[in-house]
Amino acid sequence: MSQINLNVANANIQQEQNVQNGQDVGQPRADLPPELRNARPAAGGIFSRVVAFLFGAGAAGGASAALGVGALLSGAIGTGATASLGGAAVVGGIATGGAALIGGGVTLGLFAAIRAIVNHFRRAPEPDPRVQNQPQNNLPQASPAEDVSNNAIADAVAQGRALPESLQNAVNSTVSRMREIYGEALMPQGTPLITIMGGLGKLPQEIRALEGDVTPAKIGELVEKEIRDNMACEVLDNAFRPHCGEDRFLPRELRRCAAKKHPQLLADLKTADTRARVQEILSGHAGEFREMAALHQRAKALHEGTRAKVITVIARSLGLDADVVAPLVKPNDFGDRMRKLTDDVVQGKVAADGVEQAFSKLADDLAKPYVDALAAVDADGTLSAATKKAMKMQILAAPNSPNPELYSKGIAAGKNVDVTALKIALDRDMPAEAVNALLLDLGEKLNETLKEQYGEDAWNSVWNGTPDNLRITQGAAFMAMLDKEPGLMDALRGREDVDLFNLMNNIQDELNVSVARKAGAIAAYAGHVRLQNLSLDNEDFVKMEKQTQSLNAIRNAEIPQELKTRWTGMVLSGAIADPAMVQALIANVSGLSEETRPVMERYILLQSYAPADAEASAQKAQLFAQEMAGWRNFDTAGDQAMAPVANWVREDLSNSLYAGQNFDRGISDQMKLDVQRADVTLNGAEMKHADGDDVAKSLRRIMPTEDAAKLVSAILNQRTFSYVST
Repeated sequence: MSQINLNVANANIQQEQNVQNGQDVGQPRADLPPELRNARPAAGGIFSRVVAFLFGAGAAGGASAALGVGALLSGAIGTGATASLGGAAVVGGIATGGAALIGGGVTLGLFAAIRAIVNHFRRAPEPDPRVQNQPQNNLPQASPAEDVSNNAIADAVAQGRALPESLQNAVNSTVSRMREIYGEALMPQGTPLITIMGGLGKLPQEIRALEGDVTPAKIGELVEKEIRDNMACEVLDNAFRPHCGEDRFLPRELRRCAAKKHPQLLADLKTADTRARVQEILSGHAGEFREMAALHQRAKALHEGTRAKVITVIARSLGLDADVVAPLVKPNDFGDRMRKLTDDVVQGKVAADGVEQAFSKLADDLAKPYVDALAAVDADGTLSAATKKAMKMQILAAPNSPNPELYSKGIAAGKNVDVTALKIALDRDMPAEAVNALLLDLGEKLNETLKEQYGEDAWNSVWNGTPDNLRITQGAAFMAMLDKEPGLMDALRGREDVDLFNLMNNIQDELNVSVARKAGAIAAYAGHVRLQNLSLDNEDFVKMEKQTQSLNAIRNAEIPQELKTRWTGMVLSGAIADPAMVQALIANVSGLSEETRPVMERYILLQSYAPADAEASAQKAQLFAQEMAGWRNFDTAGDQAMAPVANWVREDLSNSLYAGQNFDRGISDQMKLDVQRADVTLNGAEMKHADGDDVAKSLRRIMPTEDAAKLVSAILNQRTFSYVST
């Protein structure tokens, strides 16, 4: 079920609970201004909007009817404009909507809805004009014509269009005066006003809100405020830039910290009346700007180490390698909390000699929820290993730092729910309807036991809190409940006809279903999702355990660093998938020459090291390595004549490995017979038919070991007679 569906279902259940508790669940009005709360339009406004709705909505049938209701509810409240709008809609809507009405496009339900809306309204006095024109108010008069004028000017500003000459001259004069204060570098000639102001800000709204016509003096005042607000920030950014290297975002961060540390700093820059005053303000903080930038760099350098420590602590509590765990742990709050501490360091809230300790403590604080949540899973001695591993994977991969209580209380609740009836139903292969009903029953019981575990107030907080937390604790309870009966999880997971997604969606719309039943459906679905992911989560955890074993073996092996680096990367990428394969690589590759290592490595990686095949594959690798042990780099200066043979060996071994073929190693004697039928050139010397014994002797003399000679004999044989043993 999607996040939205779950949120809607939870909200519906909460609303039903409010109704049952006698609470007012009418349309919320807290978001309205105080003077508009509980306000209702006058009768004239009601009539005009109803008529506009009827005759303007018809052509699109039911969909248009819904749109008309939305327009009706969102109209202006009790204004003269409402009546005008309604009248226009009456005239213009007859042609468009009348035909649909006559044709039956609007049903009785539509009129019932309109009647309910009209009944909701009551007569109210027309609101006062925006500006009272009595002299005692000391306010200028604001006629509708002035409103129109101000709106036009605001639109021109928002769209970057030319202003009337007097207003444009005022803006230009203001910009020139600000340029003298803040400098040509920040305000080059020809720069658009929107750039100088750092965006439009509130300027259009402020123009529209003026009590009288916008004047040159007033628009100059408003533009100056926007420019000063932006230029003060730009000036401060520029003061930090020489200390920030290539980081174009850092000046903004430092400016933010400086403004918090010295609230008056930006205020002084905004009110400076001369260029000299701006320089005076900056020079008073020049040394501090440099120090703040250095503190930020020092703190930022600790970010990576802080995260590494967090991962190490988490990995240690799992018995896994930190490099294996690191890609999974990416909670949203890690970066936020490190940035917050960095700001505190830059602002001087952390003593200079305590920065490292502060980040070390932060690492402990960030790791603690993970350690405690993992411990909560391990604390229950009755949970199966597979279920524990699946829960741990959920903890590691969650988008936010875990809440250990969600697991401890969820597991405890699940252990207190009896699943005997469900087991019987699955054992007897009862129909999906019966299984669904039992799962809804169990969902209700899970919520009841969770409420007992948390206490009523705490459980209400979980239920009305973030959907993620609710799903986590319900999922943990569901898994712990099923885990009590061996085989129950597999039996339920095998029932593809059990569809809790649609069941939960459908049950939320049924009026005769209790709130508790609907809540139970949410709990059952949350647990069923975790059940469906059980196998995958468990496999992922087992994979991490194997990766940890492989990495430990590589790091402890006495092999060249080049091999350690390459194989570590292959383990983390999944190219090396089994510890037995790592052992074969360590035992058989490291002792070979640099030229032969890639061939041997490829051979091992193509073999199966599953438990049923590992021993046989290891023996093959050992035999192959013995044959290759004396294989020299023939294309070196002293053995140029053997370079073609070396190339043959490389090519043919690679091709045969990819084809799944094996060479016949008992070839030496066979070659004596084969050379009777062909001439062979070896080391530049032509060997005739009658010289078979000499060929074998020469081969043994050239190759340093008997096994190496056999291997090259096999290659020569294949090249000469196309002999391959499969």
